[in-house]
Amino acid sequence: MAVRLKWHLSLTGVCFVLGWLLTVQYRSLHPSGFSVGEGDVTQVSRQLEVVRAQNKSLEARVGELQKQVDHLEKEFGGDLAAFDQMRAELDKARILAGAPVAGPGITVTVDDGKAGPFSPAGTRAIVQEWDILRLVHELFASGAEAVAVNGQRWAVVSAPGKEGAAVHLRAPYQIQAVGDPAVLMTALSMRGGVLDWLRQRGLTVSAPKPSNSLHLAGYDGRRWTFDIRQ
Repeated sequence: MAVRLKWHLSLTGVCFVLGWLLTVQYRSLHPSGFSVGEGDVTQVSRQLEVVRAQNKSLEARVGELQKQVDHLEKEFGGDLAAFDQMRAELDKARILAGAPVAGPGITVTVDDGKAGPFSPAGTRAIVQEWDILRLVHELFASGAEAVAVNGQRWAVVSAPGKEGAAVHLRAPYQIQAVGDPAVLMTALSMRGGVLDWLRQRGLTVSAPKPSNSLHLAGYDGRRWTFDIRQ
């Protein structure tokens, strides 16, 4: 009886910490009122810095939780259903932290284009950082499990910033997202949605292309830097 009580208390503790981590992840990926426009660059930068600060220790914490789960499974193995549920939740946390992932999804490409109805006269539309970040946010809000831009994995700790090694992203931008292709395509292609907004800016945007199998590499620890064409 005492051993069983100890097991349940230990299991509850791990679940509590894991639940807190997943809550932080969800709030980081779905910040309240997140809306990106050309006049909101400063606000976006602040939000992304907060995301990076909140999640910089996530990968290490997930590793600690995995060790606890392994220990509990070895010492008190028996309630396999509970451990299966915990492992499924750990897998979700790993993906959010940037672990490699494979599955069905979609691909869409965004490139510089001609001047649109909202572009200053005589200028052509250039893809800006907030264009890509808005598209990434929309994909996660629509149920994407993982997103990569030009082969570079997005994780909540990979938000653009000024610290650490950088990976330079340049147009054209190929965005890949793992998730239900039908749901993601519907969300992006709806009238007045993010792809419509990008096209109204005069950017060249491909139609979302579904795929039965996408393979996204893991997050390599480098922050994103956008090299914007002049």
